[in-house]
Amino acid sequence: MDLRDIILLPRALYKKLTAKRVSLFIGIILVGLIDMGFNIFIGYNSLFVGKSSMVTYFNITLALVLVILMGFIDVVFFSVPMFDLFKHFKMEKGIGDYSQQLVKLMKVYICANFLVLPLNILLYITFRSYEFGSSFTLAALAYFVVFLPAIWASAAIARGVNEIYSFIQPLKKVVFLIVFLWSMILGLILNYMIERWFMLLFK
Repeated sequence: MDLRDIILLPRALYKKLTAKRVSLFIGIILVGLIDMGFNIFIGYNSLFVGKSSMVTYFNITLALVLVILMGFIDVVFFSVPMFDLFKHFKMEKGIGDYSQQLVKLMKVYICANFLVLPLNILLYITFRSYEFGSSFTLAALAYFVVFLPAIWASAAIARGVNEIYSFIQPLKKVVFLIVFLWSMILGLILNYMIERWFMLLFK
């Protein structure tokens, strides 16, 4: 097996992606769980321990709503702009039904989120107690911690995109850069929303 099939998921997996909505909705919810999970885990004691039953019920309900909302925002706000951009790329052949292609692109993004989840968990466990701003070395390490999962996920997404689209060869080389830049921008926005808006809604 090609090493890239292990690191970036097999090409055959991307080719088998369907436009079925049920699996898409499940994936959106799971992405939302990934997005909100770390913050909810970190704040578990302050959110759910020692609270009245009414407040606990409110916080649980809010957490479920935010998981669904965050998953929807994450997947849609990544996929739709990329989909609109890729429509203007020159392709070797037509892609057929655009709505089905959008669903497949969303599923590529969802797959990449799951691919890097173990690494994100490992990095969180390893570096959660580090004070990255205390030295240049730790600051460089912080950039590594932030960029490594993003680079990996972007490479997987680019691989998937190049499988479900039929771009001409020169364009395939720029897909990774486009995906990486948009992923980083969107990630910063989503993190701000979670930490400065959504987490403040809990009682």
